[in-house]
Amino acid sequence: MYINPNKMSAADQNRIAAWLERNGCRHYIAMDPIVIRGNVAEYTALCRKDAKSSARMRLNEARDELVPLGRRRLRIRKH
Repeated sequence: MYINPNKMSAADQNRIAAWLERNGCRHYIAMDPIVIRGNVAEYTALCRKDAKSSARMRLNEARDELVPLGRRRLRIRKH
């Protein structure tokens, strides 16, 4: 499944982020396309959700934007 953020409302994006967090995601995520293959979700991580990591977020000074950590994978739990 391919989740396209351009076709979702802000509330839908928040629901997806909350769903990833309930499944164990420890990052702030960029709402780039999220790809779900079987029981694995792939997303783009911005930084970890803790005060120390948030203080060290990497910025690109030339464009004044956040530099993502890259693609991360998360195993989806079956409840």
